[in-house]
Amino acid sequence: MDQDQNYKIFPADAKIPMVLGGLTRFSPSEQDVSNGLKLLSNHLKGNIAIRDLAEYNIRFFGFINQTKEKILLAEYICRSSSVDWRNNLEGAEGGGNCYFEIKVNLDKAVIYDLKINGII
Repeated sequence: MDQDQNYKIFPADAKIPMVLGGLTRFSPSEQDVSNGLKLLSNHLKGNIAIRDLAEYNIRFFGFINQTKEKILLAEYICRSSSVDWRNNLEGAEGGGNCYFEIKVNLDKAVIYDLKINGII
């Protein structure tokens, strides 16, 4: 992966500090991420609650929901942040619109569950 690339794909076996609620993991492919990024870009551009998308690094995780659909979780972290976004998988507290996550149902091409961190 190019060091300048603003995203990282985490495989199914990556240890993550998330509660999965019985969901299974899958390793997103580059095509999954490409499809997800197109949907996300269209959905998020112009959203006044977040910054310009070029200002973020993105972490991608794959999940399979209860109806066997592929879900891509995208975590956005400001490039100006001091967080080691490629290696530190701990969630951020506060930070406002510098940290947010959103989900993409790849099978239905649906974006949902936007969560913007609070301000500390």
